[in-house]
Parts: sequence; structure tokens; C-alpha cells
Amino acid sequence: MSEPGMTVRLHHGLEGLQALRPGWRGLYRQLKRPNVFLSWTWLHTWWTHFAGARELVLATVERDGLLEGVAAFVRTPPTPTVELAWDPDLWDFADVLALPGREEAVSRTLAEHLAGWAGWQTLVLHALPEDSPTGRLWSEWGNERGWKVTLVREEVTPYLPLPPTWEAYLAMLSSKDRHELRRKLRRAEAAGPLRLEVATRPEAVRPALETFFDLFQRHRKAAFLVPERRAFFGALVDTFAPRKWVELALLWVGDQPAAGLFSFVHGGAALVYNSAYDPALAPFSPGLACFARYITHCQGLRRKELEFLRGDEPYKYDLGARDRWNYRLTVVRPEDAS
Repeated sequence: MSEPGMTVRLHHGLEGLQALRPGWRGLYRQLKRPNVFLSWTWLHTWWTHFAGARELVLATVERDGLLEGVAAFVRTPPTPTVELAWDPDLWDFADVLALPGREEAVSRTLAEHLAGWAGWQTLVLHALPEDSPTGRLWSEWGNERGWKVTLVREEVTPYLPLPPTWEAYLAMLSSKDRHELRRKLRRAEAAGPLRLEVATRPEAVRPALETFFDLFQRHRKAAFLVPERRAFFGALVDTFAPRKWVELALLWVGDQPAAGLFSFVHGGAALVYNSAYDPALAPFSPGLACFARYITHCQGLRRKELEFLRGDEPYKYDLGARDRWNYRLTVVRPEDAS
């Protein structure tokens, strides 16, 4: 049962999202572990570019008039599936937002309200971070009702804890990885003078993004950068840069861009959203050299973590990454309950 005094309100589409902006932002600032994928700005930018035929339903939870939680659900009629807003190509995390200490009450209230919605049979919550209680809380709710519930690891999201110095970082690596990193850095330096430029100011980030796009298109990922995604990334940068939530790191060999990292910055961590390098310089390992220089950049700013986000690419582990996992919750209710 939900707590007394808890109220759920539904808001729909872009108009509803606009109305929630102040409250969502205030709630977001109080999260224990905020990341940009849970921000109002991320959802708004994504929805304005990729809404398509989908419906957006925003459920808020209030207690005595105070906003304590919010969740964004998406459904594509006439399919009987409701999903927490997420995009497998663009999102790395998703979750229900709740005031710290109120996660259980918010999840219970939302879940009980969702149970009364007509027309759905399957609920899917993708990309739940492993330190989020959402998967456990919603699993308990589904099991109590006797519905079919599965909570499974969905995808690994490696991360690198950052010690304060480069020497301490090297000491974290295995002897084999340390030797290989030093060898590849020497090889990169043989290509020519290296320098890392990190664009953070709004007037510098957009030009750096265009250089990154150029590297991206030369790289094997060119097919991913369709015009719609390119416009989405540009809009993110324009919105995030004034908040200092984004930076573009470009490694140059002489006057030639060799590699780049597109990162979000939040809560003492850098989240490397995408990377690219010039395949013509592949023998000199420019991508690895870019990461190495970026690690020292982050250390200089006393950041605590470098998050590699989704995917188990070998280079992440060559750099010392450790595993964290995203989880997927699926709840199937009987047809006679829908």
C-alpha cells in the first residue's frame, strides 16, 4: 500500500514536460548520484528530436504538495508495452527520480498507480544503475502481485577510479597493462608533437564538436552519425556547455587532429560518451594516447572517476577499468489484470 498523503499526477507530451521543468530540476539537484541522463534537459532534448509516434507520460509523486519523485514513461500505441524512457542508441542510464530517503515510498506509489493503467501488459525498465534501488523495489511490488518479474544484468558500464597522480594510476595497472600503455604512448609520441586541447567554454565547444564529428566520420562509426543524431548532439552541447556539463577533448599531432573524446562532466566524474580517432594514424595508437592525456587532465581537476559507460570494449580494461552493471526489469501482468 502507498503511504497516506501521497499523490500521483500525470502530465503528457512536450507540454507536460515543459510544465515540470522547475520541479524536475529542483529534484535532480538533490539526487545522491546525479548524472546527465536523468536531467530534465536530457529528456527534453531527446524528446524534441526523437518523439516520433510515441507517447510520453510523466508521472509525478507528491506528498502534501511537495514533489518527491518523477518518472518518464513511453509507449507506442497500439503495443501493450510501457517503458521507462530510454533509447538503446543514445542513453546510458535511466531511472525513477526520487528524493534521497524517499525511494521506497516513491516507487511503491508509482507502481500502485501504474497497476491501474489500462491497456498495458508488459512494463520494462531499462538501464537501471546497479546502485539504484529501483529494480529491487519494483521487483518486490510485482512479485507481491504474483506477476511475472525478471530482473537481470543488461549491460556492463565500466568505470575507472582516479587516484590523484599519474604515478598512482600506473601503479593500479597490472604489470602487463602498464608495460603496454607505456610502449604505446612512446609510439604515439613518435608520430609527432602531441597536445591535448579540452574545450569547455560554450564558444569553444561547438567548433571542437565539429572537429570531433569529422574524426567520427573517418572512423568506423560513420554510419551512426545520421543527421538526426548529429542535430541531437549539437543541441546537447549548446544546452550543456553553459552549465559546464560537457567537454570535448581533442588530441593533436602537430596541427592534425588525431583523436577525440566527447564527455559529460557531473558530480566529480567524467562520463566518456563517445570517442573517435583518425584511422590513418591507427598504428600510433592515438585513441589510447588521447585517453591517457585526458586521465591526467581529470586528475588535475581532482575528479574521482572516469566512466566509460556502456560496452565491454577491450581498451577500457587495458586502461584499468572495473565493472559496474546496468539492470533491466521486466514485469508482465496477466491479461485479465490489464
